[in-house]
Amino acid sequence: MKKAVLLDVDHVSKSFILSKQRQSELILEAVSLQVQTHQFISIIGSSGVGKSTLLRMIAGIIRPSYGAITFDGNLVTAPNRRMSMVFQNFALFPWLTVRQNIMFGLESQLNSDCQYVDNQIDNLINLIGLKGLKNAYPYELSGGMKQRVGFARALAVEPELLLLDEPFSALDVLTGQRLGQDLITLWERRKFKMQAIVLITGRLQI
Repeated sequence: MKKAVLLDVDHVSKSFILSKQRQSELILEAVSLQVQTHQFISIIGSSGVGKSTLLRMIAGIIRPSYGAITFDGNLVTAPNRRMSMVFQNFALFPWLTVRQNIMFGLESQLNSDCQYVDNQIDNLINLIGLKGLKNAYPYELSGGMKQRVGFARALAVEPELLLLDEPFSALDVLTGQRLGQDLITLWERRKFKMQAIVLITGRLQI
């Protein structure tokens, strides 16, 4: 299977201005990496080393201080609908049901008919292990089920690059391992159109 460079992080550095000291603090320095199509990349590091900052720069949420990030040959300067992210703290809307949380991303990105959206959501709910829960609210779900909703919402928009910001860190070890294995299985079976996955984590647990 032919591979091509999908993501290129070229000597990226990031500094933040501390509000009280008014001094610049270097968070990341001269980070370079490439992600090819059909790759699952893990970035491992301890807390506070800038892993989430790097992922947010890749996603276009924040801009690097130096260096450049390109996705499919184009400079990343803003969020790109061809990428999606799963966060570590679930990031669900508590007033929306499982189905409505998943549909949120689809409504904002797709100009498709209602039947397509309904079919897309139903398929995702079954694939991601949420069958029978589409009308439940987040407070009715366990941590593992909440994170499954987060995965389903990110996958609903059919991203080419899936970014995972320590998605298992808020879960107990057993639940995190189970969800990680389910993700690996879906990836290996090519159930989605994504071309690559970038995972940041503080520990190996998949």
